[in-house]
Amino acid sequence: MAEDAGLTVKNARPAHASTLRLAVVYGLKTADYGWLNQFYPANRIARACAERGLEPRFLFPRDVETYLSGDEYRRDGERTVFLLRGEVADTVRLPLERTGRPCLNPRNAALLAQDKLACAATLSRAGWQTPKTVEIPEIPPGTNDATLPLPIPFVIKPRAGSRGKGVALIETEEKFRQWAQTRREDSIDEERVRHKADNAAISAAKPPNAAEPIFRARTAWIAQEFISPSRGRDLRAFFAGGAVIAVVERRAKDGEFRSNACVGATTRVPAWAEDERARAGFDAAALAIARTVGLWYGTVDFLFARENIADSAVPRIEDLAICEINASPGFEELEKSCGIDIAGKLVEALARDYGAPRDSDAAGDFIAPRAMGATRD
Repeated sequence: MAEDAGLTVKNARPAHASTLRLAVVYGLKTADYGWLNQFYPANRIARACAERGLEPRFLFPRDVETYLSGDEYRRDGERTVFLLRGEVADTVRLPLERTGRPCLNPRNAALLAQDKLACAATLSRAGWQTPKTVEIPEIPPGTNDATLPLPIPFVIKPRAGSRGKGVALIETEEKFRQWAQTRREDSIDEERVRHKADNAAISAAKPPNAAEPIFRARTAWIAQEFISPSRGRDLRAFFAGGAVIAVVERRAKDGEFRSNACVGATTRVPAWAEDERARAGFDAAALAIARTVGLWYGTVDFLFARENIADSAVPRIEDLAICEINASPGFEELEKSCGIDIAGKLVEALARDYGAPRDSDAAGDFIAPRAMGATRD
């Protein structure tokens, strides 16, 4: 592989000598840099950087070692910030954190957010309202002896999953027995889920200042109390650098209880969320939750824990329950449906916190990411 690994995006007319060098490490199923041109989040981050006079470097995990030992990092390392997206393994995260440069999000915080069981316990211990969440013990394939983990109804989900995959609403004992009998035929790769859950629980099952994990993963699946007032509906707060940059409501399509965009949910900005001053208390709570987990950026998903919460008023935090925390959230649907420049706000937060000017008076044109001679046989 050539020493100059990865992709760069150059501003056609740099407006200033930036004090920030952003390296975006993308853990995806592909290692084709050309594909990033069509990958919505990467393309938007590239454009947002170019509009603000920054030249980001895009890296796949396989190229991080070469990048850290190359001339470019030796030259720019003291001003480099690593933004981690997707699934980035410990074998990559640890060398990045050993550089002493900011890694967003930090490994322990990202792993804690990834482990839904440990994260729910951590938040509950900190005094936040969460649905009751328990592990589902190992069930031998085909067995009929499956004990209900929670009173019906409840939700089953992978301990370390995303995008609504593998999530099921259990409303009868028979449905749980059917799930138990067929669980190993699920489309989720159970060994992959288990490996992720093990890493998360062992490495980061408590807040950043905690000494020992509170969980060790014994199962890849969890059961979570079903919050019926919120069926098919939730609130998502997107935060970065100590500020909430968007609040949206997600609603499931008819006949579905999951509010994920990838399964047909719609996204909108509630009327009350347009007024940042009015939602100051809501924002403060979302940011306190983020600090509990240790995240610099991400999302907090809230469930409606009480019936008949008006759309027009800012909900009280005591009327909400934390469903999940996401340490590497997507934002395509949010941007397209709501017209919010998430990528731009994220880059501005990076610039604000790590030394570059927030914007430019003479931003250059966007130039698509291009290969820098990196090859691998």
